[in-house]
Amino acid sequence: MTRTFQQSKILLVDDNDMGRQMVRALLENIGIDVVEAGNGLDAIDKVAAEEFDLVLMDVQMPVLDGRSATREIRNLDCPYSKTLPIIAMTANSYSEFRVESLAAGMNGHLEKPIDLKVLCAELKRWLPHIERHQLDTFLTQPEADFAALAKLLPRVDVKSGLQRVAGDQKLYLDLLARFVENFSAFAAEFLEFIKRGEKTEAVRYVHTLKGVAGGLGATALQHLAGKLESQFVQTEKSALLADVVEELSLLLADMDMVLKLKNHPTAVSPAGIMGTDKEFRTLLGQLEEPLLNLKVQQVHEILFQIKGKQWPQKYHSTLNEVESLIEQYQFAPAAGFIADFLAKDE
Repeated sequence: MTRTFQQSKILLVDDNDMGRQMVRALLENIGIDVVEAGNGLDAIDKVAAEEFDLVLMDVQMPVLDGRSATREIRNLDCPYSKTLPIIAMTANSYSEFRVESLAAGMNGHLEKPIDLKVLCAELKRWLPHIERHQLDTFLTQPEADFAALAKLLPRVDVKSGLQRVAGDQKLYLDLLARFVENFSAFAAEFLEFIKRGEKTEAVRYVHTLKGVAGGLGATALQHLAGKLESQFVQTEKSALLADVVEELSLLLADMDMVLKLKNHPTAVSPAGIMGTDKEFRTLLGQLEEPLLNLKVQQVHEILFQIKGKQWPQKYHSTLNEVESLIEQYQFAPAAGFIADFLAKDE
């Protein structure tokens, strides 16, 4: 009998939790059960304890790297570990890097940031017993509107970033928030590693920045961080640090603005004055033009006015839907929803 994706289980091994979250979102949206491991040693224990259909293994990790973990897995005293498909995940695309991974017992190679189509191709290759129609449906699902978000993040390829989380804008915005939290003090922490003589940790920190930036679609920062990583490995100098910090600072400022708008206080005030039907329709109608023309600040100002009053119960579901779309920067769908509502309510 052909198995379904719901019956498949993949071990996802990566020391970077944001990286794991991105890949996990893709796999779970297809319907695959995902178990996580934060390093190679943890991966070995999990493979020994339960059976998986596939392992996605990061190569560069602390505690135990991906290649060493793969060698240990192949030597485990359980027959299935000898044939278990193990796919390397790495930001390095050099041919010798792939050869080394294959020599360690890995079966394939995924380049970070993970491309959705490439990932699906690997799933088809290594899970041939799985029904494939879900993959094809997943790959052809309509793209979400992201124009408003892209306008606010000019240094980011928002489209590619969203593709890596299967178009889930809520997850993408959550990842932006974590990126701001994790890398706001990047320069100070990198210099502290250097001061303490912890070269390995400094390189890993830059490597993590490169990978996460690439995953979000911040390609300029990804490339600069990659150059800094290569330079530091070779010379232990950080001459490119200023370039990385400048690009990162500009990017963080843009992301911070997006997150502030997303978290704009719009909760209904219990003491708010009850609005009339006419007022609700008027304010809702005022949202259409700025939504269609991506006037983000104006959208949030009008929404704030709407949420500052109480409205009859019959409007609550409409308002909740509009607010949800706006919070995810789905401006065109929000404008369409409002237009349909106003047309029906005439």
